Amino acid sequence: MARARRPWSDLRSEIRALLRETDSSVSFWSDTLLLSMFNACMDRRVMQLAMIDEGWVTDQTCTDLVSGQREYTLPEGAGRIKQVTLKYTIAGRRVEVDLVRNDQWGTIITNDSTTSISDYRPTYQLIANLLILEPEPKFSLVGALQIDLESAPARLAGDSDKLDLRFPDVMEVLLIYDCAVLALSQENSQSNQPDGYTAALQGFQQEFAGNFLEYATDRTEGLVFGRPYRQGD
Repeated sequence: MARARRPWSDLRSEIRALLRETDSSVSFWSDTLLLSMFNACMDRRVMQLAMIDEGWVTDQTCTDLVSGQREYTLPEGAGRIKQVTLKYTIAGRRVEVDLVRNDQWGTIITNDSTTSISDYRPTYQLIANLLILEPEPKFSLVGALQIDLESAPARLAGDSDKLDLRFPDVMEVLLIYDCAVLALSQENSQSNQPDGYTAALQGFQQEFAGNFLEYATDRTEGLVFGRPYRQGD
């Protein structure tokens, strides 16, 4: 049976046990500070999961093509854009066209896009929080523009909050030790915490982090004949 995600209150208790300060009222670290540290540790691991390119933090959003509109606002929280696809149905046949990025510096652009969806093959640019199609469409189509993007899940905020289901289940343990080591490192800069205890926790944390990244790198046993979202040179 798969393990269930635990709430932040349980994770915090384990962190406090490692810190040997289980009573928050007399602790060097407040609950608020530990939560802030935990969220910072989560963001670091989110970036590492994104760099693996195994879809751990990839989301998919679809937006409408609008006639005459070249600029499309990316959703709040969008990180790296992995892929942009034009999707439509024509004569009962489902068509998906992967669009190519072209920043078009020094290029003369003539916006003579066709009025036929079957002949429309735009390129895209990324400028700030905008995705720009060139040439712009001369027709409107519901949900035709699919954007695969990376995004970090919401930060934990309350005692009942849990890690997002997209994460590997063992990430809970890694983040507990990440947060404990970060907290001890902060205290060591201001007091005389025994170096041996901090070093022991840090040693386990670093070994576990290496195992975690190796574990997360291959998400499926299915054959993959190219790196995801890479079209080659």
